[in-house]
Amino acid sequence: MAAQDSSLFRLYFKLAIYQKSGMAFQEFFAKVMIYSDSGFEPVKPYGNWGDGGNDGHNPSTKHYYQVYAPVATTKMNAQEALKKSTTDYHKLLKKWGAVNGYSFVVNDRFTGVEAPLSQAFWSFKADKNISNGEIVHTLSLQKIFMTLAEDDKLEVLDMHYLAPSDSSFEPTIISELVKYLLNEPDVSMNLLASKAPDFSEKIKFNNISENLETRIKNHSLEVYKIDDFLIEQNDDSIAQELSQTVNNIYKQLVVSIPNDEEYKNEIIYLGLVESLIPKFARDKVYAKRGYNTVAEIIIAKYFETCDAYEDPNSSNSS
Repeated sequence: MAAQDSSLFRLYFKLAIYQKSGMAFQEFFAKVMIYSDSGFEPVKPYGNWGDGGNDGHNPSTKHYYQVYAPVATTKMNAQEALKKSTTDYHKLLKKWGAVNGYSFVVNDRFTGVEAPLSQAFWSFKADKNISNGEIVHTLSLQKIFMTLAEDDKLEVLDMHYLAPSDSSFEPTIISELVKYLLNEPDVSMNLLASKAPDFSEKIKFNNISENLETRIKNHSLEVYKIDDFLIEQNDDSIAQELSQTVNNIYKQLVVSIPNDEEYKNEIIYLGLVESLIPKFARDKVYAKRGYNTVAEIIIAKYFETCDAYEDPNSSNSS
């Protein structure tokens, strides 16, 4: 696999981590484990029986996993979660039997494991005489993910469903625009007048990488197709709805990704691409390249209007 492909997989993995919490993260973790450990078995609660403190296990090795994944906007309290997990340890023994291995999985969003949490886990492991176990944080989960075959990585990422997990996003107007762009031939008179706008100031202000800048500028040459669509609609409310939809998606992504993430802008871009592919298109695997291109044209349009990424002239940007 080329180094560029590996870098892209890492960015998509980070996007998934930043977007997922609670059950969505637990299911994502289970998918990574299913492809990396043939004996892994996911577990979900069942009625009053619950899950017995087991969020997934390998029945043969008797290794159990407990998952903690708070939403990004809440204060992380992994120590309290571990305390509850260790307090309920007897439930695991009662319902599942012997425990040879026990791991505490935490979506720390690449911030690292706090020292008190590490100390508490290893004390618990020694106290219960557990022979094998560790804290599985997101960087260690990423390392497991990167060992998978390429096809398995794609299955784990489920590329069509990386829109915000707490979103019911299915904007009709975006669907209509996507359909239009997919079927619009390059015969508009606007094609002859099309040229990339000068948004060098915004590129610099948002610290956009050179590769990302090239993609945005190249796709901006086809923004005239969106303008044609809006002219045909002849309805100012549609133009407003489109810009507001893109802006809302952008804001969701900004909130979910930490400011100190080195590749925040690149991950936001990937998140925008995935989010702008409507549900009706997400099962069309072989046509996804075309949908990606359309999504990038939409991003270029609303990058220029400052509905996506920050406006250097806005008073809120300081």
